[in-house]
Amino acid sequence: MSGATVIVRGKSPTTTDADGRFAVADVEAPYDISVLQSVGQSAYVTAYTGLRRADPRLYASGPVRGRQHVASVSGELRGSADFPSPVSGNRSTFVAFTSPDRGRGQARPYARPYSVGVGWDGPDTTTGTLHALQWDGIGRKTFVGYGRRDDVLVARDNTATMKDIVLSPVPTRQLSGTINLPAGFRVDRTALELMLDEDPVFLSGESGHTTAFVYDTPAFPGASFRATVLALAPGQGQWELRSTLLAKGGLGASSTVTFDFVEPPTQLMPVDAASGIDLASQDFSWSPMGAAGVYILWVKIDHRIHVSVFTEGTSARLPSTAELGLGTIASGLNATWGVTGGLGAARTVEAMVATDHPYAALTTDGADVRIAQCSSRDFTTK
Repeated sequence: MSGATVIVRGKSPTTTDADGRFAVADVEAPYDISVLQSVGQSAYVTAYTGLRRADPRLYASGPVRGRQHVASVSGELRGSADFPSPVSGNRSTFVAFTSPDRGRGQARPYARPYSVGVGWDGPDTTTGTLHALQWDGIGRKTFVGYGRRDDVLVARDNTATMKDIVLSPVPTRQLSGTINLPAGFRVDRTALELMLDEDPVFLSGESGHTTAFVYDTPAFPGASFRATVLALAPGQGQWELRSTLLAKGGLGASSTVTFDFVEPPTQLMPVDAASGIDLASQDFSWSPMGAAGVYILWVKIDHRIHVSVFTEGTSARLPSTAELGLGTIASGLNATWGVTGGLGAARTVEAMVATDHPYAALTTDGADVRIAQCSSRDFTTK
């Protein structure tokens, strides 16, 4: 990201160049560093505490932006006489495109030829892979065909035509799971995703309080799946809610898995509806998760200033708004705060800045990912 402000605590601010790079001299480890992105009247601050590495890859929070380039791909789906078939009954068709340049595109075509929109970042062209999948059924599924086409070149603002995909028969298998919950929690929903070159595609899901599930899967060569369970429990306050999510990746088409959940953090200070909070000196604190990991303290002030702090401890203080160039926070402003705990392949803030995105650090090598959080509390500033 170009034009973002980067501040190492105790150092003068600097700005990222056209390639998103920055440099700060004479930094002693460990150090705290923040990234500021201004969008209109809003400011988005992402802070990282206790870093030691000299080459961090910092993720800057902010509004979700669209892909840098867009295009489309079209073609025919071909195979045996059984598929692809005309759209009728409960037969569904899915087509997806993936590429290393964050290239993504998904569609459920209902006409011939199929067409899928594609977006990506980086150069004016991208080369990726097309996937096609067909199944019968709405709840329980019977998969009938899968195909892929590699080395598909797509150019910005153009349509890549005649990109036919040949489907082959694919057997249907089952992936099942059992769920072990902390006291007071109930299952809110479960979901199954097909991983296409690390890009998740939703296949099935259900809501309910059951602690077991079975999903149908397409068993084509190399198929990999991710199963996710979200559980909820009341918090301390009247409107507070705690949630814990567990995602298991790298699963085969015929898998039996067990979901063992961890307790989410619970907010301690400041209490809900606190007033006169001095952000320059206030330590936000919470109880730990049921297992060691990384926490994200998030604070929203006056619907304009959004701050996220990555830390391994159970308390954190916001970076100085004066050092960030945001001035002094006015008194009497409405604000909210909460905490999210993350546990996966990365278990330190240092590991979180080793990749382009914190979530990518959690999911490295198909590791189980646990996201546990509490709902927001309100306060007013001093």
